[in-house]
Amino acid sequence: MPDQNTRESGTGRKDARRRSHPRAQELKLARAEAIAHMGSWELDFVRHTLSWSDEAYRIFGAEPGEFAPSFEAFVARVFPEDRETMRGAYARSLGAGGDGYEIAYRVLRPKTGEIRWVLEKCRHVRSARGRVTRSVGMVLDITERKRAEEALERSLRRFELLAGTAEELLRSARLQPAVESICRRAMEHLDCQVALHYLADEASGRLRLDVALGVEPEALARIQWLDYGRAISGVAARDRRPVVAENIPGEPEGELGILGGAGLRAYACHPLEAADGRVLGTLSFGTRGRGGFSPDDLSLMKAIGGQLAAALIRTQGELSLRRTAEELARSNRDLEQFAYVSSHDLREPLRTVTGFVQILEDRYRDQLDARAHEYIRFAVDGARRMQQLIDDLLAYARVGSALSLRSWNTREALDRALDALTGSIERSGAVITADPMPFVRSDGALLCQVFQNLLENAIKFRSAAPPRIHVGARRERGGWVLRVSDNGI
Repeated sequence: MPDQNTRESGTGRKDARRRSHPRAQELKLARAEAIAHMGSWELDFVRHTLSWSDEAYRIFGAEPGEFAPSFEAFVARVFPEDRETMRGAYARSLGAGGDGYEIAYRVLRPKTGEIRWVLEKCRHVRSARGRVTRSVGMVLDITERKRAEEALERSLRRFELLAGTAEELLRSARLQPAVESICRRAMEHLDCQVALHYLADEASGRLRLDVALGVEPEALARIQWLDYGRAISGVAARDRRPVVAENIPGEPEGELGILGGAGLRAYACHPLEAADGRVLGTLSFGTRGRGGFSPDDLSLMKAIGGQLAAALIRTQGELSLRRTAEELARSNRDLEQFAYVSSHDLREPLRTVTGFVQILEDRYRDQLDARAHEYIRFAVDGARRMQQLIDDLLAYARVGSALSLRSWNTREALDRALDALTGSIERSGAVITADPMPFVRSDGALLCQVFQNLLENAIKFRSAAPPRIHVGARRERGGWVLRVSDNGI
């Protein structure tokens, strides 16, 4: 009976599928847990049974079924410093009204010694009387998330440290106290106990100690000065490259022995360089807490060193600027003194020349023709203008660089300039015209000198035709624009 046989065969396949269905679901769940790195457990208080999923075993560093699941086995794999916190969270959740807990803690895998972070969530099932009858939990490996969070926190702390360092260097009037403060903060951030800052001393060609933290007082004299190429700081400065010593032996020699004795386990020195390659100094940090530095630690040291190098360049520039300003002020004082002495000494011979020219004119008035009288007048006018220039020079020397500003008739200043250039104007045949000139707030002597220089240039640099020069004045934007134009080359 095929039909019957067929029906029986079909019924057998259905029964087999029913029997295999729970196992298939378990396999799917196990695969999903493995992909998500999430395990599960269940504690039945009525039956007194505890079960772990395969992934729960793996998260705790064991093979599935390697041991019978128990609370003691679980606690043994929790990181020792986190066990009390874990027990407390579980105990509190069993109290009245508690429906579960959620906690993050570390686990220590006994086979590899690896530390992983786990997030655990638990929910309780209670009876009608409120007694916990069953607890169901989930454990999720959040190590990568924790590492990302820690990396972000380190990045934020690094940014805050560098921002604070830059601000302190910018607002500090004296660099040395700021460097000491920055080194202390960096030592705390890096878990270092020693910090040294050397400055390049150009006069001696050596390195001079500027900041020393964590060094015994009796050792300071031995490291106050370093030659280039001597010890770690000297090598870093000479070679213009970082020098890192890690896993230092118990009895270090040389600089390390002086600095940290037997306890210093790692030491790193970075050169401080200017953009042109000059070595400005070095910055070093040492630790007794670990045998080496991470790439982030070394990168932070380099960044702080770069900020310090920039501050040193700025400070050196400011010092050079102050020295230049002092030298310029001293030069100006010398120049003012020279101008005062020169103008004072020139007045007497000029008065002598003027006096004798006037005596010559008075005594030989009837014997001289009109041309001679004109020449004498030119000499007297020239001497008078020279006297005015000397008086102006003397006045300038007395007041230093301060200008004598007042309302000044620019026409008067122009006329004084024309008087000073009378000879040049007549010899060149220049024709000079001017607009109505305004009153402006200025220094009369300097304004006259400006007109004289401009007119003299217009007369000197001319074409074959006689110079035609015009002095213009135009009101513009609440002030006056004065312009000298000509037909010259």
